[in-house]
Amino acid sequence: MLELLKDRSILRYHYPEIVSSIVKNLVENRLVKLPGDVDLYLAQSRYVVEFLRRYGVPWENIILLHEPLEEEFIKSALDANLPAKKENAVAWNRRKSNTVGYKLAKLLRDRFKVYELFNVGKEKMVDILSRTKVFIDIGWHPGRDRPPREAVAMWNVPLVNNHGGLYYYEDYPVPHKYKIDCYDICNKVSYKELVDRVIDFVENYDAHIKVFEDFRRYIVEEPELFIKDVGMLVKRLGV
Repeated sequence: MLELLKDRSILRYHYPEIVSSIVKNLVENRLVKLPGDVDLYLAQSRYVVEFLRRYGVPWENIILLHEPLEEEFIKSALDANLPAKKENAVAWNRRKSNTVGYKLAKLLRDRFKVYELFNVGKEKMVDILSRTKVFIDIGWHPGRDRPPREAVAMWNVPLVNNHGGLYYYEDYPVPHKYKIDCYDICNKVSYKELVDRVIDFVENYDAHIKVFEDFRRYIVEEPELFIKDVGMLVKRLGV
């Protein structure tokens, strides 16, 4: 690991995997120190809740806030005509992507148009995700990230790894076939299998996209859940 860190070019390429591995070690060995004078913790995901519980924080001292997406994505989740406008194209989230994401995107370019997402801004994000059928985000997920949820709202079939904020079904409710077992250092990934899986998602898009009807419905309803969460927080604070 130390030798790897000495080479900056390698570090940039493997950074998400290195960070994921370090964080996993810190959490599993309880090496993170929590402040001792906190009465109430606000969590954005089940992943964070489980982290706090591992450190002995009682359930009653945790409030989970269901952070909703922005209005543009919620409106798109209700647009049943959006799938008809799709291209046989793939969106790849390069930000925080690990080596698996890089290699998979490169292989898929021989078959499909691959749109690279990296600090593109909301307007461009909406434009790209309205065109693509598949969204790939394989990397470091420190929380319940927006892009994987935005992709589902924009009628994309996701392929993500089971790290962090995408690990628990409660945080990202998609069946296992749309996730890969790649938590930190991903050494046992079959690229042929991943490419075949994406080809299937694109060619049989109409069948796969139906799987996410409940998830899209949840995205639409989440603003109401957030209002209830905030109400609970206000009540707890006695404001």
